[in-house]
Amino acid sequence: MGTFRLLLAISVLISHTQRTYFGMNFGVVAVISFLMLSGFVMTILIEKHYKAINLVPAFYLDRAMRLQPQYLFYLLLFTLYFFTIATPQPWIKAIDPESFLLNVAIAPANFYMLPFMSDQVINPPAWSLGLEVCFYLTIPFLLIYRFRKIAFGLSLGFFLVAYVGYVNTDWFGYRLLPGTLFMFLMGSLLYKPSRLDTRLFWGVWVAAVVGFGYTITNPQTWLGWNREVLLGLCVAAPCIRLLSAIPSNKLDHLLGDISYGVFLNHFLVIWIAREFDVITPTTFELGLMIAISIACAWVTFHAIELPAIKLRKTLRKKKAAVNLEAEQST
Repeated sequence: MGTFRLLLAISVLISHTQRTYFGMNFGVVAVISFLMLSGFVMTILIEKHYKAINLVPAFYLDRAMRLQPQYLFYLLLFTLYFFTIATPQPWIKAIDPESFLLNVAIAPANFYMLPFMSDQVINPPAWSLGLEVCFYLTIPFLLIYRFRKIAFGLSLGFFLVAYVGYVNTDWFGYRLLPGTLFMFLMGSLLYKPSRLDTRLFWGVWVAAVVGFGYTITNPQTWLGWNREVLLGLCVAAPCIRLLSAIPSNKLDHLLGDISYGVFLNHFLVIWIAREFDVITPTTFELGLMIAISIACAWVTFHAIELPAIKLRKTLRKKKAAVNLEAEQST
């Protein structure tokens, strides 16, 4: 799945250069795939290492150690860039220590549309990381207390309400957890699925295919990003189902590891390119931007994230050893 993750990150980069295909933003399609992937991977992680209520804090620590090292590095880099060489931007003057700390916490970035975060997300794609964090806060309890299918149904219902425009389609059908939780949970259902899990998964996929076809042929239904979101569900479900059955290798792992850095740094690469008047990049310029983003991600993975991964695995093993000792003593 690592290669797939890198391709998704590159798709997000390309979309932020204002390129569309068939009139659609394929960065949105990539984000939906990321959500489903996250649900699959987090379910495996919790089932193997953290499926007990007393282990939830350890799961949160694990996720913080996964997200924060590179994120904080690039956050500082973005901030330095903004206040030194960047072309002045009106909203950046509103950033103060308090809003910087909100960015550090990641989760508040998901609520950029609310007054307390309005125009204060330093790294714009971080809104989706904030959504990920909201999911991380929720998923252990859904698995431990077996609320996953109930949450799936409620979220799907909320998404349908947003899809037809009864609530803000962009916010509640794409960006906030109530309408996107079922997308994460579709990935979750792929781990050791029951017959009902499989039926739910493919039932929603068929509904997404039908809904996408209907939306494409009825322009009056184009609200928010609902075309791209449905296409994301159509693409992500079979891809992740197929890839989950294919063994990974070292190169695939490496490409997946690099993908997070590409996601974090690509907006800075794009902004620096704009300082050189590269507004709509040519194919060559776009290729160069992708190469620079990947190269930077490779460096920060090895220099910053790899040590954190080793520490995270060490802590996980220690926690497992303590739990085993406790079980043997009872």
